Amino acid sequence: MAESKHNCDVTQGFKLVPDAQVIVGHLTALTIADKKIKADLAVGNPEDIKGDKIKVVGVISKFGWEGGSTDPMDISCRVSVTNKQDIALLTHNELSDTTVTYQFIVYEFDPVKKQYFQCIHCGSTDLNGLVAKSGAKLALQVDTKKSIEVPSPENYALRLRIMPEETSQEVHLAIAVAAKWAKKWGIQVG
Repeated sequence: MAESKHNCDVTQGFKLVPDAQVIVGHLTALTIADKKIKADLAVGNPEDIKGDKIKVVGVISKFGWEGGSTDPMDISCRVSVTNKQDIALLTHNELSDTTVTYQFIVYEFDPVKKQYFQCIHCGSTDLNGLVAKSGAKLALQVDTKKSIEVPSPENYALRLRIMPEETSQEVHLAIAVAAKWAKKWGIQVG
């Protein structure tokens, strides 16, 4: 099974330069347990570079999914100071509810069509999962030191591994503007 691993350009994710043509990604929505994390970073939209900025929860630095319906998704991104504080508070409490609801988009540049396209995303539909565990430890971490890769706005690295809930969901993939398909994530139980 083909995997989807993307190293995204964080600098470009924050401040789009039209001729850079690199991979960028955005975490567009995130709720952990009952805590909705704010979409408070204003960034450029790769599909409309000259248009209005869009609000996102985080700028993705790495995205990984082995491609199987039960495989976890790994997301590393940069979040604002406020979101760092909210997520850090969650990591210091015992989470009896580890549910995650989120949306994301990773963009690549199609050199044939000369435009960005969404290479992996969930459409406008929430994905539902659970914070994965490594032994007894939850796979949810946020740095306490600010990132220096992009000095402004002040931002912090977030790492999150998400397992699918026991329901069938759809993830959309593409390798070019005109080459698209969908895969299932999660398995329906009951």
